[in-house]
Amino acid sequence: MIFYDVAFIIFSILYIPFAFFKKGKRVFNLRPRFGVDLTGLKGQMDSGKNIWIHAVSVGEVMVLGPFLDKIKSELAGARIVLSVTTKTGYEIAKKNFSEKAAILYSPVDLSFVVRRFFNAIRPDILIVVETEIWPNLLAEAKKRSVPVVLINGRISHRSFKRYVMAKPLLIPTLKKIDLFCMQGAVDAARIIAIGAQKQKVEVTGNMKFDAVITVVPDQDYRIKMGLGEKDILLVAGSTHKGEEKVLLEAYESLKREFDNLRLLIAPRHVNRAGEIKKLTKNIDGVFVLNTMGHLKNIYAAADIVFIGGSLIPHGGQNPIEPAYFARPIIFGPYMFNFQSIKEALLKEKAAIIVKGAEELKEAVKSMMRDTKKAKAMGFFAKKAIDQGRGATARNFAAIKNILLRVKR
Repeated sequence: MIFYDVAFIIFSILYIPFAFFKKGKRVFNLRPRFGVDLTGLKGQMDSGKNIWIHAVSVGEVMVLGPFLDKIKSELAGARIVLSVTTKTGYEIAKKNFSEKAAILYSPVDLSFVVRRFFNAIRPDILIVVETEIWPNLLAEAKKRSVPVVLINGRISHRSFKRYVMAKPLLIPTLKKIDLFCMQGAVDAARIIAIGAQKQKVEVTGNMKFDAVITVVPDQDYRIKMGLGEKDILLVAGSTHKGEEKVLLEAYESLKREFDNLRLLIAPRHVNRAGEIKKLTKNIDGVFVLNTMGHLKNIYAAADIVFIGGSLIPHGGQNPIEPAYFARPIIFGPYMFNFQSIKEALLKEKAAIIVKGAEELKEAVKSMMRDTKKAKAMGFFAKKAIDQGRGATARNFAAIKNILLRVKR
């Protein structure tokens, strides 16, 4: 792994200035990622089962709530360490899971750094979330006979193309993973195609379906927005640059026929709220969400939901929350980051795909003209989510089975 270490160091030297430039995207205090402050952890990991879970960012961290609860309730005395790569992911983990796990920044994938983390954590099992393939991390686990399980695994179409080109380098690394718990059949086929051993691959489902969704009580956003009983609220959730113009074009056209239509735009990055407000300056009935943490409540208040990040090649955003609240859903053609959820919704006829302003207008129009159809779509959206549940339990069962065979 010496060649890899050298290559990684060269890459890091080139990348660090870029990371600093992209403020807020990655960790800037590098001390935790080099394992400088692990002394206090060592004394906590002396006996019993030590479980190390590694996730990258917010999306991967947020699926872990029910999984951590399962570990705590069924594996008495187990200690959990959750390592996270990004600053936002780390902050979310600290806020939500500090009582269930020790929260750390993930190690830089250099052999001497990774060894330092293994010495402190002394894991009985290493669990990686989605597709975190770090050669030194996996090599060190193999050296110490620590089983490695990948949970909620997925490989997008875009990532698959890159992995195929790197297949000769990936095969020896993938061999170090003991079990691949993949979200769907396509993900399983792709991980096998890039070098995973078929007998180690299982389809266990998408843990995002198991998310526990709650709204803030006594927060009726329809009243806050001054909406009447007959007003129809179209919520565009987690939108990205370029999508707002399409939404506003469709909305202005729809308003000529449906005066009771209102639009709320919730940008994925709230710092874009100002530029979006400028676009809506002379358009009546448009709200722009400029705070974080309220989108679940907004979805609960919606009549129709558009999923952002799907009209551009971003890959979409998570549609589970509006589906949970039984809302009819519209999204663009680019939902590859949520492929299994997209397929489940389309199978139940709970969502409509649109390619631009005209198709978006027609989709909203059809729901407003036929409210029974819109209500049925919402019902089937909720049904799709309920049917998709169970991945957390299946993944936990597989991990528990492996842990029972582990001896200190």
